Formats: sequence, C-alpha cells, structure tokens
Amino acid sequence: MEPRFLDVKLSRRGSWVAALLLFALAFGFRLAGIGWGLPNEFRNQSMHPDETLNYRVGAHTTYFKPDFYNYGSLYFTALHIANDAGTTYGWIPEYNPESESRVIASGIQTGRVITAIAGAATVSIVFATLLLVTGTLGAFIGAAAMLLAPGHVVHSRFLTTDVFATMLIALAAFLIIKMLQGADKPNTKSLIAIGAVVGLAAGTKYTGILMLLPVVYALFAKQSQAKDYLIAIAATLLGFFVATPGILLESSAFARDFMFEIAHSAEGHGLVFVDTPPGPIFHSLNLAEAFGFFPLVFGLAGLVWGVATKSKWAIAVALFFVPYFLVISGAEIKFLRYVLPLLPALAVGLGYLAGRCHEIGGAKRIITGITILLVGFTSATTAGAFQLTRLMTTPDPRNQAADWFRNDTPQETTIGLVTDPWFYTPSFFKNIGALASHDRLREMRENPRLIRYIPPDNNKEDWDIRLLDQQPDYIVFSSFEFLDHDRLSEPNFVAFMERMPKEYDFIAIFWDTEPAFAKTENAMQFDRNMLRVIMRERYPKTHDMMYIRPTICVFKRKAN
Repeated sequence: MEPRFLDVKLSRRGSWVAALLLFALAFGFRLAGIGWGLPNEFRNQSMHPDETLNYRVGAHTTYFKPDFYNYGSLYFTALHIANDAGTTYGWIPEYNPESESRVIASGIQTGRVITAIAGAATVSIVFATLLLVTGTLGAFIGAAAMLLAPGHVVHSRFLTTDVFATMLIALAAFLIIKMLQGADKPNTKSLIAIGAVVGLAAGTKYTGILMLLPVVYALFAKQSQAKDYLIAIAATLLGFFVATPGILLESSAFARDFMFEIAHSAEGHGLVFVDTPPGPIFHSLNLAEAFGFFPLVFGLAGLVWGVATKSKWAIAVALFFVPYFLVISGAEIKFLRYVLPLLPALAVGLGYLAGRCHEIGGAKRIITGITILLVGFTSATTAGAFQLTRLMTTPDPRNQAADWFRNDTPQETTIGLVTDPWFYTPSFFKNIGALASHDRLREMRENPRLIRYIPPDNNKEDWDIRLLDQQPDYIVFSSFEFLDHDRLSEPNFVAFMERMPKEYDFIAIFWDTEPAFAKTENAMQFDRNMLRVIMRERYPKTHDMMYIRPTICVFKRKAN
C-alpha cells in the first residue's frame, strides 16, 4: 500500500510554503561554499578570473552607463545597488591601500550572495512550474534535481551573470506556461509581465531574447490578436531598455562590446577549445556535467514525452531549448556556464516524467523510484554537488602550494613558471590575479624566487625550453597550463616535456585537502603520459568548473 502523502495536492498557501522552504534549503546549500577563492592576505583578487572585472563593472562605474556591454547590465546594476548599500551600512569596509583585499573580498561576496539568491529562486520557480504540469511529487523531484545540479550549485557561488540570467529565463517560462494552462485568453497585464521578464533576461545575457520564441508560440496557441503580439514585444523592448539602458545612453560603447562578443564567440578563447569536439557534442558533455548524466537523460525523456503528446507547455519549452542549444553550439567558445539556462527545462522535464509515471501507476512507478534514486546518486558522486561543495569549503591547492614553498623550502631557492602567472598559479604574490599581464609580471619580478623566462625582445612564449637553461630549483604548473598544450601537442610544450624529466623529479601534487608528496629520497620519475593521467583523473574536468580546484604539480631539480 502506497503512502497517501505522495498524492497530496497542495493548496495555494501550501504551495507558497513549500516554495519558500525549497528556496531556504537551496540558498543555504549555496551559501556553504560562497567564501571560496576570495581575496585574502595572499591575493588581492578572486581566484575566479572574471570576478574582479565583474566587480569593478558593477561597483565602480556610473549607474546605467558602465561602459561595458559584453553582457547586459541588469546584474551589474543589482550589484552596484548592493555594493552601495554595503559601503553605507558597513559590511563592505571603507577602502584604503592596506585593506584592499578585504574591501574587494566583501564586495565580491556581496555579488555572490545576489547570485546565490537567484540560484535558489530558480529552484522555487522550477517547483512552481511543475505544479502547473504535474503533481506534487513530480514537482518536488524536479526541484530537487535543480537544487542539486552540480554546475548550477557551483556557479551559484560566483559573481557572474549566468545564474541570474537563468533565473529570469526560468521565470519567463513559468509565466508563459501559466498563460498556456489558463482557460482564458491572456490579458494585457500578463502580456506585459511576460514581455518585461523576457526583456530583463535578454538585458542580463543577450541570448535570453530567444525566450521570445515560446512567447510567440503561446500567443498563437491562445489565438491572440495582433495587438497582443505588439504588447508582448513592446514590453520585451522596454524590459531590455530598463535592464541595459546603455543601448541608447552609450550606443557606441554598446555596439563596440556587443560586436566584440560576437567576434569572440566566433574566434574562440585562446587554446581552451581548439581541437575539441564540435559544439553539439561538447555542450552535451557540458550538460551531463552540469546536471548529471542520468538526470540529463531522464530530463530529456520527460521533455520528449511532453512534446510527443503535444503538450503545449513542452512545445513552448522546446522552442527555447532547441534554438538556444543550436546557438551556443555554433560558437567556438564552449564554457559549461553557457548551458545553465537549459537546466530549468531539464529539471521540469525530469519532474514531469517522474510525476506522470507516478500518476499513471502500475509498473511505471518504478521509473519514478529510479528517478529519485538517480538524482540522489548523482549528488553523491565525485562530480556531484556535495563533493564539489567540499572542494569549495576546504583549503585551495594554490594557497596550499604557496604556503609549502614559503614554509618548507629554503628561501634562496628559485621557482620556475612555464606561463605568465595568473589565477591558476600558486599565491606567490598579492596581485597574481591582476587583470593585466604586465601588472602581474611587474610584481613577479619583485620576487627574486620567481623565474618566468622572457627573452630580451620581450617576445615571451609559453613552455619556453630556455627556462630549463636557467636551472630553477623548482618548477610548478597547473592543470590549466598543462591540459590544453598537451591536447594540442604544442611544439614548445612537447620539447619541454621531453627534456624536463631528465633534469627534474616529481615531488608534490596539490589538489586534495592534504598535498600528496613523493619523498625526496624516493623522488618520483615521471613523463608526459603520467602527468596527463594525474591531471585528467581529478574533478572538476571542464574549464570553468576547474576554477574551483585546479591540480598543482611541483618538480625539483635533480641533484648533480
């Protein structure tokens, strides 16, 4: 006999209470790792390469005229308001040169809290959306999948625009589905609300404008008049202007940055995505890492089921999901964060599948049970939300490695760097995360221990074998520096890796809470293949998930 509570239909008040409880749970979980990688006594910048710039745009530019339009401005405006409140009420200290890292850390954390709120709100929105299309059990299962989606959990702790945009896209989908499920034709108030939210989404991340496709479909399905289309589109344009007024106030700057972003998407991001699988395959892998492989399969199955049975809500969701996936798949930049706006749709599909199978009953309820088990299983794996949270709440390898060099190696020994120091480098000096490479190199030169080979003509190269001619006592590099060059077999890298094992021993790996050391008297022999295995076996694996935990390897020059 099945438990009757599984079939309980929530009242309006009960639905609000459940949504608020889910929000509180999701928000608390996202707060757990929100202090990861903040500026501290060793670093003036965040370990996330985009956060320092995003904070400056959001907190230290003119309201509504940030002179930065790689993304829409809504998130940065929210950050600006929160930062001003923080400096007024004291949770962000007054700036002075001695407290620079504390000021930046408090400001960045303020932006992260905004992101965490948006991430938690998305969980509640998914729950509310599922209550429109299935029962209470399915709504809770889909919300749980969203709450525990690994990529969404991690990115909900960053000062970036993606999770905020995802929330607005999810909210727009909820409003559209609610309109579709209603018996009456949409009124002006609902059309304005839908269009405004779509405009706000596009004014956060430009690809949010694709939500207009399900809007048009919904209006067509409701046999709306021409004026309804005009109202929705006008509200969208108004929402976009409210979010990003710079399209008119700084039109030349907007055009500059918008075109730069288009060109950047077409050209790629350095070596990061060169010779990687085509966009559809790569982003399918991103979806599996961001949502979990099994939840992805079940979420897609639920959406396909909905479309196959001609459910209007599913068709509306698909009209965003498919074009958006095709748009991001056509770009040469393939960050995992680009798939985040698709996760609410997958969570709704998963919840719908589980809920409908439970409602139908019989053997199909086995699918509901399997879905619950697989969501839980995914969260407990090495790539799941709990393990990733553990990594974000334990000492970072970059700080561990820097501490080890400071405390356990002679101060006169030298350390070789194979690329320009940046966010992936151990915390050897305060401004190692500075935006400009020349600023980092200038401060690096002030540390006599650090060697980055730069020829007299200043035409520096990564993995320059002439670094080995300078015979640094140690060489240190990260998975960020190794993996792309290894995948492409860059000539400098190949030559470096052929020679280096003859002159250096592998002595330490910094990744887990405790570094793994090879004793000096039993120094570890290594080669390129061995390092490749070490770098690839650790999670996270994709570029913008690996921000939270790169692998740092240390090598010591052999005794003569």
